[in-house]
Amino acid sequence: MAAKLKVDELESVDGSTNLILNNSVTMASGKTLPAASLTGNLPAISAANLTAIPAGNLTGTVADARISALTASKLTGALPAISAANLTAIPAANITGTLPAISGVNLTALNATNLGSGTVPTARLGSGTASNSVFLRGDGSWQTAGSTSASDLTSGTLPMARLSGTLPALNGSALTDIPGGLSEADQWRLTSNVTLGNDLVSWLTANWERVDTDGFGKLGTGLTESSGVFSFPSTGVWLITFNVNGHCFNTNTRYYNATVYTTTDNSTYDSASLAQTNGYNSGSGTYLSASCTFIFDVTNVSTHKFKMQVLSIGGGFVQSSSTSNRTSITAIKLGDT
Repeated sequence: MAAKLKVDELESVDGSTNLILNNSVTMASGKTLPAASLTGNLPAISAANLTAIPAGNLTGTVADARISALTASKLTGALPAISAANLTAIPAANITGTLPAISGVNLTALNATNLGSGTVPTARLGSGTASNSVFLRGDGSWQTAGSTSASDLTSGTLPMARLSGTLPALNGSALTDIPGGLSEADQWRLTSNVTLGNDLVSWLTANWERVDTDGFGKLGTGLTESSGVFSFPSTGVWLITFNVNGHCFNTNTRYYNATVYTTTDNSTYDSASLAQTNGYNSGSGTYLSASCTFIFDVTNVSTHKFKMQVLSIGGGFVQSSSTSNRTSITAIKLGDT
């Protein structure tokens, strides 16, 4: 049996309270050893029940198993060079510098406006394979480009700016609005002679017919006539030609006037073009001819019209025919007004 020494207080021989213990000390239940009474190094004993140990007094390395539930508020300073493989929820504002060469396969919400260099691979632009014969369609797919040859056009209208050079030899029967093309041409003639008094005017108000012999060809709708007044089928710039053939009686003065009168208000007529001719006083009579022309800007078919007048000095008659043009008018539309 081991010997036991029970005392309430120990005192060194020099009267101080410092005791040197060369072996172990066991504290009785309920008794404590003041920290101020301890100096030197603790022996290799369990510290399982130690509490309130200041971290600043630790040296060496804390084992991984001893670290758990470590909050950010407990960390200051710089982290050592350790793996961050298991770090999560790191605020972007806390990241500075340049990212290392790592996979960005799981990155989301990347803003394309932040791309400052490099080239986006064509495979990232759309589905399919990019090449010089395809284009990226609006649905995000690479599609074969259509033909750029005009021979492959099946619909739409080719802009005038795309046309140049000389048109090939092709059928233009369906072409419209061709500048400079004639769309109207017509001829009428007098079919019955008109007797002329001496120095008296005569309006040619009757016996007009559209030419209908010898292969005559009318272009467009043609004129209309009522009591010697001619009306136009459409507005435009028209060329009017009046040809007169006549006979003067046996007088000392043998003289003819041929005049085209026009109106722009369907009421008042003015002399627009006049031709004069005269013949030599010889024999029982003289045949004379006169011709005059006028370019008429017809801006309203209801108000713009024309008619013809003949004057003879010495008397005579105006020649006519239903089989050839002796006294006639020709009207050709030159273009739009």
